[in-house]
Amino acid sequence: APAGSSPYGQALPLFACMDMSQDVDGVPMLPLFMSHADACAAVEEATKADDSSEELEIVGLSLQRAVEQLITVPETPSFRFVPPTRSMDFIQKRLNS
Repeated sequence: APAGSSPYGQALPLFACMDMSQDVDGVPMLPLFMSHADACAAVEEATKADDSSEELEIVGLSLQRAVEQLITVPETPSFRFVPPTRSMDFIQKRLNS
């Protein structure tokens, strides 16, 4: 939430690249990143791995919109939520101290 505003009622922003769906045990999964920086890093890594010049687009959506899409669009892949790297690093440091 912006500084000085209440975090209650704010939408949870998520970031995805619709071209990055992966099969996990035969089920298509689309990673939804909670960090734009992590989404950018994943797109860069995928572009390098595929040795592609194709520009992959990152789209923003809210958690509410993601759930609506799962419910109303039958061909929507399952989602895999990716927590922010910074949050995971912080937790890991706390666990190790």
